Amino acid sequence: MTSLNSLLFVQCWKLFEECFERRWHRTAAYYILRNSYPPSSISLLLIATLDESLYELAGELVFLWVM
Repeated sequence: MTSLNSLLFVQCWKLFEECFERRWHRTAAYYILRNSYPPSSISLLLIATLDESLYELAGELVFLWVM
């Protein structure tokens, strides 16, 4: 990962955490999907959200992923 990509990832991760704490699940999911690639990493993330009973976030991930 280049230094610019690393910086963008860190900024998006901070925005994700802030949105998640405020329960803005759709916005948090957007920041996850923006930096989660390939699709296999998104599916692992979806499984992890379900394992942790984060159903609202999982639903938003699916909604944004299929759009």
